[in-house]
Amino acid sequence: MNAMSVPADLVSAFFAALDRLDADGVISFMAEDMVAVDETTNGWIRGRAAVAAVWVPMVESMTSVSSQIDELAVHEFGETAMVTCRLRQTYVIHAVETRIDAPTTFVLRRAGGGWQIVLFHSVPVGTAA
Repeated sequence: MNAMSVPADLVSAFFAALDRLDADGVISFMAEDMVAVDETTNGWIRGRAAVAAVWVPMVESMTSVSSQIDELAVHEFGETAMVTCRLRQTYVIHAVETRIDAPTTFVLRRAGGGWQIVLFHSVPVGTAA
């Protein structure tokens, strides 16, 4: 487990690991009962192992990622925190560059002196054609 004592620091470290293409680092922030939206199937991935099975190969197929987060807001409710932000990200996967602008939500749970991700929800907002 990658314990962070401040929710905003965990979110920043999560995206820093992703930008380094460190798949294991990204997964290390997740709780065992992690849930994430799966943008490719328009469904949910439930459980850290299932998320890792989807995300690790995806991160390993990327050649670059650059994530910018702003509009960050943190709301703590005892042992739970909700972090919302706007994610602006550029990545190259399978030699195709993609740019996204996505409202993003993390739900965190306090565990072992730090925080773990229990929900990651980020879906790019489409633009009118």
